Amino acid sequence: MKRKSSFFVAFVVFILSAALCLPGAYAKKSKYFVVDKCKINNKNVTLNKPKKGVSKAAKISQSVSATRPKIKLEFDKLKKGKSTIKMTLEFTPVDTNDQRRITMTAAVIVKTDKKGKKITLSKVKGNEFKYTGTLSDGSPANGGTLDVNGKDALTARKKTCTLNSEVLLNALTAEDKIGQIGKQVGDYTYKLTLSGAKFKLKKRNLKKIKGTLSVTE
Repeated sequence: MKRKSSFFVAFVVFILSAALCLPGAYAKKSKYFVVDKCKINNKNVTLNKPKKGVSKAAKISQSVSATRPKIKLEFDKLKKGKSTIKMTLEFTPVDTNDQRRITMTAAVIVKTDKKGKKITLSKVKGNEFKYTGTLSDGSPANGGTLDVNGKDALTARKKTCTLNSEVLLNALTAEDKIGQIGKQVGDYTYKLTLSGAKFKLKKRNLKKIKGTLSVTE
């Protein structure tokens, strides 16, 4: 009986050991949101490998009558669990004689399913996008909270987050001196900064995506 018992124990140990060695058995949950693709209005935009956390994107061209960009980030991997991400979107004219600037920020709460395979919740904390601005002469504009619904400005589905800059820029009409930034003909630098959680792109840390929006007739 001892031999049979010993054999049975050894067999169980073998089966458990084999199971634990299967891929994913000891898989560590991702500590990062790993960016796979960036899309502007559903078109893939090339992102350079980040340098010091900054990735430069290809130039975006749109007519003045078009809606401002919907910026989509598609993730290869998600940070498992709940994260609070500070998202900042900034627009500035390339023309150095125009000192206007608009910076919009929000704290975004993101949750994934238990396996970290898809986003189950994405909401703007307090439903608030706050903004600060600079007028064309360099003096500060009145800052405050944008009159937008967070659900209209930011959405998430599966492994994709979408930031709708049209909704945000339209909400600036109350501040008429900067309200047309990004909507007049000209070139604008846009910067999307992500903090509060760790992001990676092409195996490098990612903190900011920077590009140029060219608005034409």
